[in-house]
Amino acid sequence: MNNRLAHFISMVFQPLLMPTFLFALLFTLVPSIMGALPPELRWRLVLIIFLLTFGIPVVCLVVFRANRWISDLMLSKREERVKPFIFIVAFYAVSTYFLGTYLRPLPLLVDMIYLTMGLLVSTVIITFFWKISIHSAGIAAAAGFLWSLDHLYPDAGLYYPMLISFVLTGATMTARLQLRVHTLAQVTAGMLLGLAISMGGLLLLHG
Repeated sequence: MNNRLAHFISMVFQPLLMPTFLFALLFTLVPSIMGALPPELRWRLVLIIFLLTFGIPVVCLVVFRANRWISDLMLSKREERVKPFIFIVAFYAVSTYFLGTYLRPLPLLVDMIYLTMGLLVSTVIITFFWKISIHSAGIAAAAGFLWSLDHLYPDAGLYYPMLISFVLTGATMTARLQLRVHTLAQVTAGMLLGLAISMGGLLLLHG
């Protein structure tokens, strides 16, 4: 893998986009297990999730970068991650509360949102002490959710998307190593954390 491809993979599969990709995929492939929502409401919800989990946090990161509080938007330096991550966690917490309240009739969707929040908080706490790979944690969590849903709903047709998600997890981990922004231990720890929270949490709540 060359650096250009590694940069592309890191940009496309960056953690703030994972909730949007995951819920858009699920609403497209298996809307029945996500709740009885009309199509227009599904995509309105995906747009809201995109704005809350990607759009507004990215705008805030741009402001941080413009004020030279961070060196780059990818937050490559561990010591520069703390303040942006605390802000993002606070914003995610408020967003999670309102989404959880609004979507209360859709328990599977709400639990996945809460588990995503739990993953973010866990990575932020670890970041205070060690530079865990947030990229690996985010995409591994998406893969873990798909594996759990395929296990819980074997007739839903999520087997091949789940396999592809694990291939993309490996590609993302490789890209982070290629760019030399993480060590093997850091990407492996991120992957294991993402899988543990997504798979363990969803199977515990719905298994």
